[in-house]
Amino acid sequence: MMGFLDGSNPVFWIIICAVLLPVLYLVIRPFTAYLKFVYPNAKYEAMGNPFISKNQLDSLMDAKNLGSFVETVNSKKNIQLKGETVDEIHQGLHHAWQDTIAMMKHDTSKALHPLFDAFLYQQDVELIVQAVKQKLFNIPFTEDVTVFLPKTKQFINQLNDKEKEDLPGLLETWGFSPVLINELSSDTPRFIVIDVLLYQHGIRMLQDTKVPYKADKPKQFLLKTMLDLTNIKMALRAKQRGYDAETCSLLFIGEGRELPRWKFEELCDSDNPQQLVQRLEGTSYYNSLSQAMDDYEHNKSIQWFEIALDRFILHAVKELSLKHYLYLGPILRFLFSRQFEIQNLRVLAKGISEQMPSGEITPLLVWEDST
Repeated sequence: MMGFLDGSNPVFWIIICAVLLPVLYLVIRPFTAYLKFVYPNAKYEAMGNPFISKNQLDSLMDAKNLGSFVETVNSKKNIQLKGETVDEIHQGLHHAWQDTIAMMKHDTSKALHPLFDAFLYQQDVELIVQAVKQKLFNIPFTEDVTVFLPKTKQFINQLNDKEKEDLPGLLETWGFSPVLINELSSDTPRFIVIDVLLYQHGIRMLQDTKVPYKADKPKQFLLKTMLDLTNIKMALRAKQRGYDAETCSLLFIGEGRELPRWKFEELCDSDNPQQLVQRLEGTSYYNSLSQAMDDYEHNKSIQWFEIALDRFILHAVKELSLKHYLYLGPILRFLFSRQFEIQNLRVLAKGISEQMPSGEITPLLVWEDST
């Protein structure tokens, strides 16, 4: 036994290395993971997101024309716009969003790039839903669609080249769920179900996207929050349109943080949007929704509730950024905030071009709570 403890014995050092290397790996791993986030986190914190500030949005509404609007946006140096018409500005904002993703890919580890692509895919899903529905009616999706991912354009082109009967095979090739394929193959496909299944396909892409181990927890938290908010919006729209509880229950996207299926069905059993909001008391989302109740009562539009939920997600990513400030938090905050900045600027450009009063534009804007 003493021979093994002899420092001149190579077996002794093999044993020492076998014990110490795993320990050293466990100590160093969090530090090496942290280093990958230092630069992008510092950069995005410094850049900020001026167009989710209510003060900045109010100043943009003072623009007398689109030229003044573009000049004010460009003066902040976060987003650079060109163009003289709404269409040109909207196209510029589309490119600004693509440039943002390209910048974030350049700044971050390749391990995060699939997450950015999956996030872009969520925005392409709307076009995929529309294209699939048109194919069911043998209507070509011929318009020059503006997509975020090349594969979305490829899918739509293939969809146009196929016959209606070939749709199930094409969707199977592209990895869509058998449940969706069976629904599309039905003699009487339910369009409301097709919508939900396609949205679930996009969510599944986000769920399946791998990220560095320290980044998975905030990613999962945010994804489950998004599921809850989408389910609430689905239920609100169902009540606004007068759907019965059974039809409403078909709109369930998936379980999130606080809304299991049974809770969603309870929401669907509400008589109206006001009662639905009351049934969310005790959840994280109730306060934001209840603050929008007076505006809903005055206008009878669930848009007020939807904007309140969008503002909630900005609050959530702000909290996430503080909690996970060494890793993915600031990146997620910048990503979501930039998305809403682009949305706000689109709304403002449209409103200014049509000379809408600020009172009609404000309810459409999403800003970050200053508290």
